Amino acid sequence: MKIKHLQIQLARKRKGSKRRRALALQLARLHMHVARQREDWQNKLVNAIFKEADVLVLEKLNVAGMLRNHQLAKAIMDSSWSRFALKCMRKADMLGKHVLFIDPYGTSQFCHQCLTWVPKSLTEREHRCPNCETHLPRDLNSALLIRKLGILSCSPSDGGLSPAEPKPLPMRTLRHRQAAALKREAHSL
Repeated sequence: MKIKHLQIQLARKRKGSKRRRALALQLARLHMHVARQREDWQNKLVNAIFKEADVLVLEKLNVAGMLRNHQLAKAIMDSSWSRFALKCMRKADMLGKHVLFIDPYGTSQFCHQCLTWVPKSLTEREHRCPNCETHLPRDLNSALLIRKLGILSCSPSDGGLSPAEPKPLPMRTLRHRQAAALKREAHSL
């Protein structure tokens, strides 16, 4: 809130004046303080994660594409997801641990227990699986599925510590299922 107030004051000052330069310097210091707070928090979080885990599973998000949504862009930039992922990768390399990136496509549409496709709109915040009767928040279901996909993508020969090819989710829609059936028929001929 203080940044917003200072920016408004700065806009009112005459260009080239001493007071404008002093206010610009004060605003720059405040921006630097916020950036250093964010950096410190991310470093502490990455250290805490790798003290408890050997493998970190993250979604491979298209951050650049998400920034085109002007309603979410400021929040995404403030949380600096890309920088956090880079910190995780660097720290994992230093400690000999692993970071796996999972394709997020469809992770909120599948049940984490039985991998049944349960279509939902963005307004639905609860996951209810008709197959295994699982009921939990949509984001938690997605997180559990991402963790499960990360575990499945690790090879069992080394205790699951090295990354391997991730297994894809089941067919998503009827059109995909029909296309797969046509391919199977073509191969059988």
